[in-house]
Amino acid sequence: LVSLPLLVCLSLASVGLDMFGWLKRVEVTLSSPVKGKLLDSDNLLSNVTITRVLTYGKEYVDKTVTDQNGNFSFPEKIIKSNKPNNMFFNEVLRQHIYTNISGEQNHLWMVRVYRGKANNQALTQNLENLVCDIQHEPQTNYVPIKDNEDSTFTIYSNCKIQ
Repeated sequence: LVSLPLLVCLSLASVGLDMFGWLKRVEVTLSSPVKGKLLDSDNLLSNVTITRVLTYGKEYVDKTVTDQNGNFSFPEKIIKSNKPNNMFFNEVLRQHIYTNISGEQNHLWMVRVYRGKANNQALTQNLENLVCDIQHEPQTNYVPIKDNEDSTFTIYSNCKIQ
């Protein structure tokens, strides 16, 4: 009589699945590099703190300060995680870039990314060229996903989105 665990192992092996593949850590891109300019009614904003929060199971927070020309940037963020291999992990990646000026939160960029598409060309192109005016009301933008034309990224932002 063959035990049930042995049958499960043999079944998984027969279809080529690694029983412990969910333990393997792989690189996950949480954000492409970010480069932007912060404005207030077309006036450059210098010395303003910008916060980037990337949520993928836990939060990764970093901050930067605009230079004298209103420019800001964040480096690419890549982590090692076993979450993509875990069939029970359904969490999405959330990208949020914002600033607080006079106690008011300004949403420069908010998007939810499904299934590891954070380095998608549409997101990368926008994140590399953000021009954000805090006087503009944030808009909901639907950006086509280039490798899946039936889907879009929904980006909430007061930056110009291409």
